[in-house]
Amino acid sequence: MSKILNQSQAKAVYDAMVALNNINSSIGSVFIPHPKAGHALVVNSSPNTQTVSVSEWAGPHRMVQERYPSQNAFATAYNLNPDG
Repeated sequence: MSKILNQSQAKAVYDAMVALNNINSSIGSVFIPHPKAGHALVVNSSPNTQTVSVSEWAGPHRMVQERYPSQNAFATAYNLNPDG
């Protein structure tokens, strides 16, 4: 199944989450530019539960979403190395 983020976007977001974890902070929401007009990519990470959701807004009435129970689950889904 195809993912919303490409590999470099997922790695950048994951690296930011890890860096912020190291100072007891969280990423909150990240907005990533999308090449298609009217589209937006949004990554949310909850500081309390460490859940991660990735959303693609494709116009005013359409959203595709991925949900992960943890940052490690996000890393695994995107074939990132959570330990490296």
